[in-house]
Amino acid sequence: MQPEKKEHPLIYFIFRHRVVNILILLLGAILVFVIVFFGMKKKYTATVSILPPSQDLSSGIGSSMGALANLAGINLPQSTLQSPEMYKEILTSRKVLDTILFEEFEGIDTSGMIYKEKLINMLDIKARNEREKIDKALRKLSKDVIYVNINNESNVTKLSVTLTDPLYAANVANRMVELLNEIVTTQIQHENRQQLLYIEDHIRYAQDSIKIAEKNLQTFLEQVKSIAEPANQIKELALKRDLELYSTIWIELKQQKEIYTLKSIPSLAEVKVLDKAQPPYLKSRPKRLLTMISLGGLFLILQICVNALILIINNFRKELEPDEPLPHAK
Repeated sequence: MQPEKKEHPLIYFIFRHRVVNILILLLGAILVFVIVFFGMKKKYTATVSILPPSQDLSSGIGSSMGALANLAGINLPQSTLQSPEMYKEILTSRKVLDTILFEEFEGIDTSGMIYKEKLINMLDIKARNEREKIDKALRKLSKDVIYVNINNESNVTKLSVTLTDPLYAANVANRMVELLNEIVTTQIQHENRQQLLYIEDHIRYAQDSIKIAEKNLQTFLEQVKSIAEPANQIKELALKRDLELYSTIWIELKQQKEIYTLKSIPSLAEVKVLDKAQPPYLKSRPKRLLTMISLGGLFLILQICVNALILIINNFRKELEPDEPLPHAK
């Protein structure tokens, strides 16, 4: 039964050409199937979890030390390198990305054979020259391959690497953690050495101040005739207070020196890995069902738009056609 013409012109037009539309939909479904299952490469995500850095020695100066250091005009720098945020910045830094880009990693092909290939070649970058290839590779790493996430509750840092080869992705992720550890260890040791030199400099200053305070007290006691006078007692108390202050600062600085000496041990600065990256068995993308639904819906919308465009063109042509001439009266 033919639909009545009082229906919407577009619906009537699609129904009238239903055979052609159904054939186009079938062709579109086949095309979407081929694109999703044969045109899109499977990708696997390998993830490594990094524990938050220990703060046991990083807290360093106690409340009494801080008060005394401030009193003496000393501002000891604190280490800010070991933190989840800093881990993230290092992992996504140009230094780390440049390093892994030109390193060879082991992977496994579809036949089960182990191979070695540079990461820049695995990314399959098309470019006119080497400089452009490197720039595109770095952008692809940052945008599509490497993702760093920090859990706000546990402060555990997760590094994810997504590539077409699961073993290759796991090796890249583990190597990035090795580079992170090398940078953190080197930088932490350098920072601790600098802080140690800073403290030693102030220890020498405190020692000189103690000698001066002792000399001033000794000179005063030698020159004063009567220590019982109130003015002399006040002066003596002030000189002893200076000597006691600098002595206390010297003791606390010596303790702080021992703390930074312990912090110079490399094992205390190493990055602690909770879970090493393992080759994933299941792919992470593409999500085939979601992709097929999305492409199918897009194709259906496009087909409706094409039908509407054809209908508009046909109506426009009819309006341009001249009216049929009236028959001549006999």
